[in-house]
Amino acid sequence: MSLGGYTTALWASVAGPDDVGGLDFAVAMIPAVSFARLMWRHGEHTPARARAAKAGISEDLLADAFAVHMPTTRPARLPRERLFVIAGRGDRITPPEHAEALAAHWGVDVRWFDGGHLAQIGRGDPIREVRRALGQLALPGRVPRMPAVATPGTPPR
Repeated sequence: MSLGGYTTALWASVAGPDDVGGLDFAVAMIPAVSFARLMWRHGEHTPARARAAKAGISEDLLADAFAVHMPTTRPARLPRERLFVIAGRGDRITPPEHAEALAAHWGVDVRWFDGGHLAQIGRGDPIREVRRALGQLALPGRVPRMPAVATPGTPPR
């Protein structure tokens, strides 16, 4: 989540499932996708931002500088059904617009919970939803569950 969500999103754009160190799926939870936007937003009323603006630094300039490691600069190297974004509607640290941008870039839906970055109220539902979706995939090394079979004289599990 958070910086881990950013790292997951970035890794999904550089390492496919067949690469050494590649991914079989990616779940970006509360992902930051634009450090330029985060820095500019969180520094809105600070002396540092005022000095930066006075020196000619803008959000666009920062975005250009950070583009090389922005998860939305390159396409994901995984199929859509293996990409997931989970985010909090009330997040004030990594605002929902970051999750929305990544989901739009990947062509997937955001799985929302009501909480935020610190108080992740309701995150269990989207996590369970992602786990169910992952369970449907034929992932390498995954041992499928055998259906429960009742033997005569014992109740089914």
